[in-house]
Amino acid sequence: MLKKPLKYKVPTGRKFLFAQGILKGWTQTKSAIEAGYSKKSAHVNASRLLKNDKNLIYYINSEKQKAVQSCQIDVQRIINEEKCISLFNPKQLFDEAGSMISPEKLPDEIARNISNLEVINVVISDKVKEVRYKYKFWDKGKSLERLSKHMQMYNDTKKDVNTKNFKITDLVFALKT
Repeated sequence: MLKKPLKYKVPTGRKFLFAQGILKGWTQTKSAIEAGYSKKSAHVNASRLLKNDKNLIYYINSEKQKAVQSCQIDVQRIINEEKCISLFNPKQLFDEAGSMISPEKLPDEIARNISNLEVINVVISDKVKEVRYKYKFWDKGKSLERLSKHMQMYNDTKKDVNTKNFKITDLVFALKT
């Protein structure tokens, strides 16, 4: 929870423009320059503002929090997306007859794995046309790596299993939910 400064005021003028730049994902220096601060001292002003101006810091953090909430993104949802990618089995793309399922009929849990889709129209004869799909998938290895980092399975300095922080039940729980 963010702590609101006692005498909070929404930033105005250059501070407001600077905050908008930061919220757009610009660098601190670019945000300061675009807000009207001198190019020579923009990096210093940006650093000073983000260190000392409690109103500005609160405003930026609260706006970021609002954006995340409006997108309904939380840790559980991100872990669920990673779970879909990590546990994806390509067999799920085919029906019982062995035919590939068209993209619009794929369950959401399977469709989340697709990073790119190419639709290929194949002409077999004058009257017969066939539509084929070429799927590209998110990297399963990277997804497993991100999940293992979240679960603190590995120590950053060593590549050994960190048994102090890791519990297999935590990973199983995360993958089940």
